[in-house]
Amino acid sequence: MKILAAALLSLAVSAAPAGAATFTAPRSLTGWGTNADFAVAAPGAAAWLQRGDVWLSRAGRTPVRLADGGAAQVRVATAPGSVTTAWVEDGGRIIRDDGDARFAVSGTMDRIRTLAATPAAIAWIGVSASNERKVQLATDDSARTPDQAGRPSFGIVGAGTARRALFVWHAAGGGPERRLQMLEVDGGHVAPARWITGPDGDATNPAIAMGPDGSAVLAWITGIPQGRIAVASIAPDGTVGEPQLVSAGPGGRPEAAIGADGTAIVTWAAQDGGGVEAVVRRPGEARFGAPTTFAPGASVTGWSTGVTGGGDAVVAWKDGETYERPRGGGLLHAAVARAGKPFGRPEVIEDHVFTLTGAGGALTWVEGRPEGAYDIDRRVRFASLLDDGAAAPDPGDPGDPGTPSDRAAPRLRLKLAGVRGRRVRVAVRSSERAALKATWKAGSRTLGRAGGTLRADRARVLVVKAPARARRVTLTVRATDAAGNAGTARKVVRIPRRS
Repeated sequence: MKILAAALLSLAVSAAPAGAATFTAPRSLTGWGTNADFAVAAPGAAAWLQRGDVWLSRAGRTPVRLADGGAAQVRVATAPGSVTTAWVEDGGRIIRDDGDARFAVSGTMDRIRTLAATPAAIAWIGVSASNERKVQLATDDSARTPDQAGRPSFGIVGAGTARRALFVWHAAGGGPERRLQMLEVDGGHVAPARWITGPDGDATNPAIAMGPDGSAVLAWITGIPQGRIAVASIAPDGTVGEPQLVSAGPGGRPEAAIGADGTAIVTWAAQDGGGVEAVVRRPGEARFGAPTTFAPGASVTGWSTGVTGGGDAVVAWKDGETYERPRGGGLLHAAVARAGKPFGRPEVIEDHVFTLTGAGGALTWVEGRPEGAYDIDRRVRFASLLDDGAAAPDPGDPGDPGTPSDRAAPRLRLKLAGVRGRRVRVAVRSSERAALKATWKAGSRTLGRAGGTLRADRARVLVVKAPARARRVTLTVRATDAAGNAGTARKVVRIPRRS
């Protein structure tokens, strides 16, 4: 009853005009017992971790497992017709998956602090064995360390299109202040990093979003760790506009989104129980409007924002958690401002929510329930605006017990395609489209790995060069279909002795 009362109070005091948003009924992307967590989202896609496995769902549809174990963090980015997923494995290895190709990034520093992904490039903050800290990036399978000033902190964000990317982080600028630095990638060309805020005050915790035309919106906190929220527009040529202070008081980490029509939104949590605030800039407007406040007086513990292709702006937040009930999660609320209109009345989407993320017109969150005296079981849930065609619901629900689903693993065939000298070629075929993970070994020594996508009944040839003294090499292939079913095959190839 206390939870229901809190929800009704939140709805009653939120500053929002009439007209409630309408979302699809929440559906599960995973079931209980998966311990799914750390969900991230981009328009049309969401990714998360399950005990170190990396999973991806496109627009709320049946998830696909991209990697088996060992992942510590995951990021996802989208462009029309493509999804880029990147993750960090134990030991600091970074993997990038573009749907049709997968590769490990070589040349990374010893440890990876924070990863950011865009369709054009990925970037991260690396730390060396001597504790040197630098921003690195990759447009292909090799890491670069671009020219940069200062020492980056622990957060980096990115946004981009299939060709262009912007990465922003805050760094020590030689004095006590923290300043924002930006790195631009265009068609594979990497420009030197440049300061975009001055030394006259702190600028931390940036958020950035980019539209399909290359224009972007940037938001940040003018302080450490609190301060007023500032926003600035970034032109397609990289020119940063004059900052605009949009909050009257200090705010928490901002979230930013921009739509194809130019609609932009920035959302943050006001400090000291001030609820959630959002500012919107409509197409043709030079500045953001006055803030709209939701749930004033509530203690907000999570928030996100998004813009649909049609210019609808979405704000979501989580509140209702108390110190006495931290294992129960909070209430997930959402409000929508239809194109050219003010925000409608918020609605409660779900309870027992631990974390949330939003992109476009879709929401993805982690729901929890107590599991024994101390543990919490988790699953990933999804909902979208009913009229958001980019996030059409799947007719089945893979996370709910009793739902019919594909349980047949891909059937694999491995055929020797030839041995020339020490080069070994093996053709791999799968009975259905599946994600490939292959490993070559000579004894206990790993010679190489391969990843990517196997198309139904189309051969893909894997090649390895055997060591000089090796007499046999072993190829192990694992193929995982869209329903998460995995098939494994192994082939041992003998290397003929050279006369």
